[in-house]
Amino acid sequence: HSAAFELNLTALFATLSGKPVQAKPISTFPPVKQDLAFTVSTDVTAAELEKTIVEAAGNSLESIDLFDVYTGELGEGLKSLAYAVTFRAEDKTLTSEDSEAIRKRIVDAAAKLGAQLRA
Repeated sequence: HSAAFELNLTALFATLSGKPVQAKPISTFPPVKQDLAFTVSTDVTAAELEKTIVEAAGNSLESIDLFDVYTGELGEGLKSLAYAVTFRAEDKTLTSEDSEAIRKRIVDAAAKLGAQLRA
């Protein structure tokens, strides 16, 4: 099998800032991984909820991935969005109290969009 493609390098390079890329230092502290599933109105997009989660989690959020969208038996006009999130502090090991505080901030911020954490 063969394949071919054309790449417009002029357009690609126009999007680059020209500044050197600085790698983030690797943390020696362990991550905290959690799955958060929210029931939301079908009007709320996954991008809106993800942005809310990112803002609420702050600097402790290392990664966020949407891994499930469920629109089954939740009720009229509702869907479930499930995210895998990873928290990690740069300067310490997160305690269970730390991770619960981050989780509470996320749940409170998501509630402003009408989202409810699923059990």
